[in-house]
Amino acid sequence: ELSRLGADPTLMVGFRQAAQRTQGHAWVETRGAVAFEPDEVNTYVTAFSFGPYGQLERISGNATEAKGMS
Repeated sequence: ELSRLGADPTLMVGFRQAAQRTQGHAWVETRGAVAFEPDEVNTYVTAFSFGPYGQLERISGNATEAKGMS
């Protein structure tokens, strides 16, 4: 739905350490802003993200050009 509305969503996946456990979470960002999430999403470190059409955009927090990936 967000794509159809022209919001250019990105699916973000991150992890954090809490109470001696690794926790994972996924959230959506549009134009660099977190959509529909509480502020605690900022406690996660982005591991990877997916952009338009499910293309992998980022791995381990390092930006990667999707078209340059094989």
